[in-house]
Amino acid sequence: MRCVILTMIVAIVLFVGVFCSAVLAAETGDLRIIYKPGIQIYLDDQVVGITAEQDGGLLVNGLIPGIYKVRGGNTEFGVSIEPGKATEIKVGQDGAPMVLIPAGEFQMGSNSNLDREKPIHTVYLDAFYMDKYEVTNAQYKKFMDATGRKAPKYWNDPNLNAPDHPVVGVSWYDAAAYAEWAGKRLPTETEWEKAARGGLDSKKYSWGNEAVADNANRNGMGGKDWWEYTAPVGSFAPNGYGLYDMAGNALEWCEDWSNEDYYSNSPRQNPQGPSWGTDRVLRGGSWLSTVGYIRCASRFNCNPMAPFNSFGFRCVAQAQK
Repeated sequence: MRCVILTMIVAIVLFVGVFCSAVLAAETGDLRIIYKPGIQIYLDDQVVGITAEQDGGLLVNGLIPGIYKVRGGNTEFGVSIEPGKATEIKVGQDGAPMVLIPAGEFQMGSNSNLDREKPIHTVYLDAFYMDKYEVTNAQYKKFMDATGRKAPKYWNDPNLNAPDHPVVGVSWYDAAAYAEWAGKRLPTETEWEKAARGGLDSKKYSWGNEAVADNANRNGMGGKDWWEYTAPVGSFAPNGYGLYDMAGNALEWCEDWSNEDYYSNSPRQNPQGPSWGTDRVLRGGSWLSTVGYIRCASRFNCNPMAPFNSFGFRCVAQAQK
């Protein structure tokens, strides 16, 4: 009898232990950071480990959900930890945090607006990383200091040149040169749209179908948009992939040449855009855009030499298969 009771007690203890572990796992989150090897990483000023010599990776398990400050090497940024979710952040050579966009299919384009956005079509993309934020003036200054590249056209405009605002007035060639210096590249138009949608394939905007002033820095002021010109990057809520300012603030240069009919015959898997053209693609709308032009499907194009005061960019990097 005593053996039976002991067996039951052991079984109950094991069950409770497993149950509590499962509950704890569901209530905490994990963070994987990929950076240069041998970098000591801090979370909220507490050392959590050193990135591996083999792949630069560091896994931190069992984090209480919330916002953490990540610091190490030449980077510092905030990251949101959600319960039961593993968050992966890659840090680029320029110190910019990058979010993993998972491989898979999505619905690109729109059948409800301009002809150049038609037709809606299914595209498969391999996984890639995208800069969490638009490239800032502070980041671009490091690039200029390192390479001697000429300052953008509006570099001395006090309305546009705050360190934490997106750099604007850059040509496509400026953006591509920065990306190469940082060990990255500009996104394809397809990568940009998938990332902007944040997993919401059928929605107009990166947050849903309603044009809400609280969600983007666009033409006019209202709600949480109290900036007449550019806003500090990350001033509005991120989309489903954790990317900021995929609508408004600065139009973002893409790698592709522009062709309004490209959707009708583009490859189903990892399209790279037309093989030639005269203009390059821009996406996302800007602080000058009305609500119709900050939709995920909105397409823009311009001469790659053009350095307008609404043109900025962010970078991507391929994920390992």
